[in-house]
Amino acid sequence: MLALKSIGGIYDDVETLATNWVPSVDITNKINTALANLRGSENRHIVNRTVAGMQRAQDAINADLTKLQQRMKRYEGLISVPEEREAYGKFKEKLSSYMLLHDKLVALSLAGNKDEAADLLTSDMRMVYDEMDTQADKFRDVNVSGRCHVVRLIPDKAFADELTQLRR
Repeated sequence: MLALKSIGGIYDDVETLATNWVPSVDITNKINTALANLRGSENRHIVNRTVAGMQRAQDAINADLTKLQQRMKRYEGLISVPEEREAYGKFKEKLSSYMLLHDKLVALSLAGNKDEAADLLTSDMRMVYDEMDTQADKFRDVNVSGRCHVVRLIPDKAFADELTQLRR
């Protein structure tokens, strides 16, 4: 009976890992990847001089933004602690600011103002991107920390359960 109770406690911890922490770590990494891909696509928009090249870059931007939105929506359902929710809220604020600059960048690029678009990408947009990335790191780190904490608890919890049973 003692072994079954210990296994039950371990199962609860493993289930927490499988249903919250591991998916959260995975999706936060995918959010960071989507952001990096967006930056690359924005850069390709600027360096392309032809209408067809800029359209390919715009198609890539649209795909990047769709992936980012899908991943963010999935992640929102996994947020589990206030610190994570706060960092994610700040991330979304920075993303809104970034997207305003993004729209300006695309307009400049389409108008042929490639140098001005490049300057925007490497100055103001870079600063907002770094701030956004800092927040993304925070909510990802909360999940990595939570996962590590649960993993460390699994043997301890089983042992504590056994001790509790022995004391009864």
